[in-house]
Amino acid sequence: MSAARPPPPPCGPPQQLFTGRHFLYAMVASVGAGLFTMSLYRMRQQKLAEAKRRYDEQQRSG
Repeated sequence: MSAARPPPPPCGPPQQLFTGRHFLYAMVASVGAGLFTMSLYRMRQQKLAEAKRRYDEQQRSG
């Protein structure tokens, strides 16, 4: 199977390419980063709340 590959279809100017697929990739990346940051923030808040609760219990018992 040494058939020559068909030439790639002619693509438009780079601006068209950028506004199309790259914009979608940027949107997906930003949304993913936002979700990642939110989950990290929530985990931190939970840990902080738990630590504060333990500290309060220690203070009360002490």
